[in-house]
Amino acid sequence: GAPWLIGWYHCCNQDMVQRGLAARDEDHAKAGCVMAGWLKLLPPLLFCIPGMAAHALYPEKLGCVDERMDGGGIRSSCTHPDHAFPVLVNEHLPAGARGLVLAAVLAAMMSTLASAFNSSSTLFTMDIYARIRPQAPPGEYVKVGRLTTLVLAVLSMCWVPMIERLGESVYVYSQMANACLAPPIFALFALSLSVPSLNGTGGMWGCGVGHSLGLLRLFMCVMRGGCD
Repeated sequence: GAPWLIGWYHCCNQDMVQRGLAARDEDHAKAGCVMAGWLKLLPPLLFCIPGMAAHALYPEKLGCVDERMDGGGIRSSCTHPDHAFPVLVNEHLPAGARGLVLAAVLAAMMSTLASAFNSSSTLFTMDIYARIRPQAPPGEYVKVGRLTTLVLAVLSMCWVPMIERLGESVYVYSQMANACLAPPIFALFALSLSVPSLNGTGGMWGCGVGHSLGLLRLFMCVMRGGCD
């Protein structure tokens, strides 16, 4: 399922696309995409190495339990995998450095949330509301965008208990949610490039059915406490 998620994130996600559209010209947009592709080689190291180090040094703080498998290997599972990075920071950095790391994490989190909310409000305002009221003044669009951002923020906070219900790490949950909702968008994008006879009506129906099935699966995962 990774190709679907990667294709959706880099080719269809408004967070990524809007940066290319805001470039000075086509050459700058292409160079930015190439640079972003090279930077994407770093996250596996940034995600895996701290987790492996925390598992090796502080398994009791992560709630890790090793189980022997029938084939002779060992399977390890942790009840608090999201504690890996905070534990390493708290145990190995002095007080001043801890503050800097906390500030960097909060800044990155606020930047990510602001980008997501801004992209979502832009899509709703310009692609939906502007078609309903095409003659509305610009100030009305600004108010609708701000209201949309507020509603999305409230809905996001209300959804946090559902993430805890799944019992998974935040990263695993985000990938699971994307896996349920992203494939229809990327499938439409890929088909639009390879099937000349594809029309808007078929695309809307395909996205509607695909997202309905994805939301149903996500709802079932939340109710069952996991997708396994």
